[in-house]
Amino acid sequence: MDRNINKKVIYIFSMLNIVTQISGVQIYQAPSRVVAKLGETLNIRYGLSKINGIQLERLYSDVNQLIYKTPNFTDYYKNRWQVTPSGESSTYLFTVNNVKKIDGFIINATVTDDNSADSKTTAIALYDSDLRIVKYPLTVQVEDEKFDFICEFNLWGSSSINFEVMMKDRQISSFSTITYTDGLITLNSSIIATWDMNNEAFYCQLKLYKDGNDNFLLFKSKNPVKIKVEYKVRDINIAKDIKKDELICSAIGNPIPKYEWRMKNGTIVSTDSKLVIKDEWQGKNDYECTAWNIVKEKRNTLTKTVSYSKSTSGSSKTNEINLVIFYLIILLSVISV
Repeated sequence: MDRNINKKVIYIFSMLNIVTQISGVQIYQAPSRVVAKLGETLNIRYGLSKINGIQLERLYSDVNQLIYKTPNFTDYYKNRWQVTPSGESSTYLFTVNNVKKIDGFIINATVTDDNSADSKTTAIALYDSDLRIVKYPLTVQVEDEKFDFICEFNLWGSSSINFEVMMKDRQISSFSTITYTDGLITLNSSIIATWDMNNEAFYCQLKLYKDGNDNFLLFKSKNPVKIKVEYKVRDINIAKDIKKDELICSAIGNPIPKYEWRMKNGTIVSTDSKLVIKDEWQGKNDYECTAWNIVKEKRNTLTKTVSYSKSTSGSSKTNEINLVIFYLIILLSVISV
């Protein structure tokens, strides 16, 4: 039985040795995207399953351009590109100092041996300058009408981005197009003006993704701009101040709303936001507030009605005083007799 066990162990080790010999080299570490600023340093790391040479090519639509094949760079790249180590290895670090616009492209890394071949692509994106707002409305906009908001950013190479217009740290819903032209990326957004945009700060935001969707550089335009929006009156409300016998009407809008108070019969009794209940309006009455403004020569109105009972405490005290005076007069008359 011991001999059979030894045979099985020898067989297993033999098979493992065969599998090890047959298995080819693989690239297990390679960034899908790398990002760098013009003039700075770009690093690209590769990890192989075993010691082996590596080849880098710049990808074109039809023809690939050789960059490096262990141990040498081609003449076009050898002055600015470097690699560590210089010979065959299981890890490679490619470095580009003082990166230039021409370095923005897609690299195809390839490893081969007698048994197999493997390859990975890496997209290089290069950026420069700040995110800029180049067009926004300088005049007052009107609710429900469209306006343009345009931002620009300098970007070269192959990139993955998220470009959007922001307000209060939230994305503004819009119809947007993104165009690339010779190192310039432009976001052109058509936005529908809404009431809550009035006097709010707008800015652009760009996420430039590196390796993975959760790894990115975030850019924001430095100087947010405020948008003015005219909108019709909304959100009317009436508050009661019982101590002062007052009703306060409020609403929002741009232009700022004006007010009209009416009695039940339609008579306007005040054109102020505050209505002071008069003494002659005793008992329970209905009071109607109309808030209004004018947008694009059109009068917009909102109306709300409230019931209110005038306090009678003041008149009761007056009656009590009058009654006391009456009894005092009678008392004085009796005494004088």
